[in-house]
Amino acid sequence: MEGIAQLDSTEAKDLRADVIATYDYAQDYWTLNYNDIMRKCWKIYKRVVDPNYLLDSKLFPPVVFANCNLVHSILIDSVFGSRDVISFIPGPDSDADHCRAMDNLIGSQFEKSDFFWGFWEFSQYMTILPYAIGKVIWNNDMNCPVFSALGPWEVYFDPHCGWNIQRAGYIHQTALKTVAQIKAKRDAGEYEITDDQITAVATDAARRKDNEISYYSKPYGTNDMVRQLEVIESHMGDKIITMIGGAFQSSVIARVIEKPLELYPYLKGSLFPEAGEAHGEGLVNPVKDLQLALMNFLNVITPIS
Repeated sequence: MEGIAQLDSTEAKDLRADVIATYDYAQDYWTLNYNDIMRKCWKIYKRVVDPNYLLDSKLFPPVVFANCNLVHSILIDSVFGSRDVISFIPGPDSDADHCRAMDNLIGSQFEKSDFFWGFWEFSQYMTILPYAIGKVIWNNDMNCPVFSALGPWEVYFDPHCGWNIQRAGYIHQTALKTVAQIKAKRDAGEYEITDDQITAVATDAARRKDNEISYYSKPYGTNDMVRQLEVIESHMGDKIITMIGGAFQSSVIARVIEKPLELYPYLKGSLFPEAGEAHGEGLVNPVKDLQLALMNFLNVITPIS
């Protein structure tokens, strides 16, 4: 970790300003262009009836739900239908035993990395929403890469990157962590933040909580196992910056490290990518109005006893 103490006040101020400016821009863009669509797609998939729905009959035909799960199962089967996600086939002069050993090694690595459940969640997001986000990190304890799916609302990226997220000028990942988790990372040497700084961040979060529009801090009570603060992991230039307290001037930069790889650890997937766009389409958005029209039609003709 690059020591935070090595950053002078001007450098820290500039870093914080860069994170806040790009985070706010990307989040505002996401909120304007995706938030409403994704909420509607998710509610239709979950068959949520609007509480203000005027008809007494509230049937919700699960057409979209069934189609999403059918396509999702096909995606899962196409990747995991056989045991070997990647197979080594011996050539004329190859050692068949060596190929089988490599098959077993790769298979065990996929099992250790919990790739099945990561891809299961990632592909479900793809079927329901305009796009899905995944992340690959190296797990030192298991000595293998780990793939996990993230909700699209957890990652705000440069919206001008087009379809290839690797072209993004920056990527911000947001998450809520308890104060106990933050202190554990500090005690393990991953974060540099004092108890007084944590208290100040939590106090500021409590002051503005009524104005929150997204994943902001939620300092419930004083129990460190319950109090939650927003932690932003920002990938900008050649640095990864961790900021605690959300995208605000009162937030604390707790870690700055050099990017270990030129590539971002994130990937973006969609069932139907759209050229030049940062998003694509899933199964729900193109037919959501038809699904609601079918629901209305069935509820109009359904007698209520």
